[in-house]
Amino acid sequence: MPKNLLIAGASGIIGRYALAHQAALGDWHVTGLARSQPDDLTEFDFVKLDLLSPNLDEAALETFGEATHLLYAGFVQPPGMNWAELSALNAEMFEGLMDLVDAHMPNLQRVVLIQGQKYYGSHLGPYKTPTKEDDARHEPPNFYFDQQDLLAERSASAAYDWVCLRPHIVCGLAPRSPMNLVMQIGVYGSLCKELGMPLNFPGKPTSLKTLQQANDAELIARAIDWALTEPRCGGEAFNITNGDLIRWENMWPIIAEELGMETGPAEQISLVEFGAEHQDLWRSMAERHGLNQPDLSQLADWSFSDYIFNIDWDVAANTIKARLYGFDYCMDTEDMMRRLLRRLKEERWIP
Repeated sequence: MPKNLLIAGASGIIGRYALAHQAALGDWHVTGLARSQPDDLTEFDFVKLDLLSPNLDEAALETFGEATHLLYAGFVQPPGMNWAELSALNAEMFEGLMDLVDAHMPNLQRVVLIQGQKYYGSHLGPYKTPTKEDDARHEPPNFYFDQQDLLAERSASAAYDWVCLRPHIVCGLAPRSPMNLVMQIGVYGSLCKELGMPLNFPGKPTSLKTLQQANDAELIARAIDWALTEPRCGGEAFNITNGDLIRWENMWPIIAEELGMETGPAEQISLVEFGAEHQDLWRSMAERHGLNQPDLSQLADWSFSDYIFNIDWDVAANTIKARLYGFDYCMDTEDMMRRLLRRLKEERWIP
């Protein structure tokens, strides 16, 4: 049977990298699933579907019927929602899609679900690290629990199985993904430079010394390909990271060097307020330098970077299990940061 992959959340950073990676392999038919097809992804097949109110038209029914594999990289975070509300909404959204899957995907063989290190409570404060996939769960709510439990329950009486991947801090070039940290770093640094400021670390001074990990989006795309096809992965979850550990105190001078700036001290600020204050400045910079996106709100979700830069506890995952099951690709995070910042400049996302 031909391999047909449907990617839910194809307009986000993970979805779009997976879309390009699987399509380039040549032996997959890949279709994106999103509310609208991004202008920069017009060469790919897309089915329009709002996961918050899924309704299959004729094109969607045909795509669902042919799909042999499903990647779920969907996520929604409406402004002002607390964690409990956010978890309930994302669990509901996934269940709604799986209802359609069970009714209209007779050829489905495997579902790959993208989770994250928040599965272990990384968002709640200091916790057990390095994480292992069988660690005890924290007190709910957590929509990752709900999604995984639903998959396990549904697959028990179905022909498909499932795999969960748990990355942390995904970086790449994805203009419609405002939670893309490398884009936020590039934009923040560019604004500081325009204002004549050094590159101050915008979070807690104590956050500079914690251990953190990151993921190049291309590495995740490779992990997704492995998870889609490796028979041993069925019914398993895997931590996925670049494979190394970083501290912001060591990474920050590298970022400053790539942006042609001097580093400054840690100076905790609200990046949400910083971004709102300098929207007009960014618009004028975009016009002057011919940048792709003059609307700052479309490039950065500053609440995400406020969260990341104020984590003053270690976020570290053990990735041995993935290696033992055959995924041994890795990447140097410092090299990743240099390469992606250069590409942001080359492709006119930052000056």
